[in-house]
Amino acid sequence: MSAIIQSSNIHKTYGNLNVLNGVNLTVKKGEMVSIVGKSGAGKSTFLHILGTLDLPDAGELIISGHRTTKMNPKELAKFRNKHIGFVFQFHHLLPEFTALENVCIPGWIKKTPEAQVTKRAKEILDFLELSDRLDHKPTQLSGGEQQRVAIARAVINNPSIILADEPTGNLDTTTSKELHRFLLKLKKEFNQTMVIVTHSHELAAICDRKIEMIDGHF
Repeated sequence: MSAIIQSSNIHKTYGNLNVLNGVNLTVKKGEMVSIVGKSGAGKSTFLHILGTLDLPDAGELIISGHRTTKMNPKELAKFRNKHIGFVFQFHHLLPEFTALENVCIPGWIKKTPEAQVTKRAKEILDFLELSDRLDHKPTQLSGGEQQRVAIARAVINNPSIILADEPTGNLDTTTSKELHRFLLKLKKEFNQTMVIVTHSHELAAICDRKIEMIDGHF
């Protein structure tokens, strides 16, 4: 099984604070990997670097065969839209748009034909059991439904990887378990590669691997 993520000796410093100290990680296609650790250990910083939202001070990152640490900002933006889906603790849905429209946005940015994007968005929302919520705006959805819409938005462009930062951190226990079920469903049905930062022992336990970050390294 080929590696889809390869990070080598990743370092990141903010001022006098060393946040990442030589992080190495290899993730294979279809793996679901959790990163756990205390607050301030560097987990979210590393996830942002994996998502090319931030750049390391040193080290190399290769995603799907692309050396992202050598790309310029314009190339990185295009790469993110095509290869990476993001799910955050807060769903960040646009309140003026419906569930269907929120999911379509990355496809529109990619300039995929509108009919194709809409068809794909409806299929994903149906897969996530939201086919009866297409025309609902975020305020009309429960917290769990909003997060499922955010997951649908993350996968609309068939990304190489999904990166999730505390995806159940804002949900109650019952709703969190439901979201765990949908994440597993994505992995099993689509062989979706995921890296998940979490404080949830339950979520970490269902992943293929659990990696602990301590003081900026594994």
